[in-house]
Amino acid sequence: MARAEVLIIGVSKQARRRGIGSILLKHAEEFAKERGAYCLFMMTYAEDYDVIAFYGKNGFIPVATLPDVYGQTLEGNVFLRKIIR
Repeated sequence: MARAEVLIIGVSKQARRRGIGSILLKHAEEFAKERGAYCLFMMTYAEDYDVIAFYGKNGFIPVATLPDVYGQTLEGNVFLRKIIR
């Protein structure tokens, strides 16, 4: 079975909190599912709590953390996954 990854997603600050990001994620999910993917992965900065909460609201769960990516005093990256059967 295949898996898919969202590399970049963004919504301008003026357009946030209107559901646009969730619509984009749903589109990515359907696109991946139609092509046989069973899950969708993404990565974000581990201290970006608002983004992690947004992904969690959309069904993604943290599955791994890669520390020290940006230096010893910074948190690194968190990887998230959603099963999209």
